[in-house]
Amino acid sequence: MNQCGLWMSLQFASDVQAQAIAHACIQNGLVTDWFLFAPDRIRIALQLIITEEELLLLCEIVLKSIDNL
Repeated sequence: MNQCGLWMSLQFASDVQAQAIAHACIQNGLVTDWFLFAPDRIRIALQLIITEEELLLLCEIVLKSIDNL
């Protein structure tokens, strides 16, 4: 089984959009927040080891959260 760590950010058009998506991600089960120095981005920092299945679920939650807005 291949495993890797994950830490990333996603940039959006505005800080309002980033915050709305961060809140939607939380409601959909993914804990995230935004940067104080870059408020138009959300941060995704999961456990040190993440499986491919967990990574696919993460992407699914983020895309669902974006689509719902």
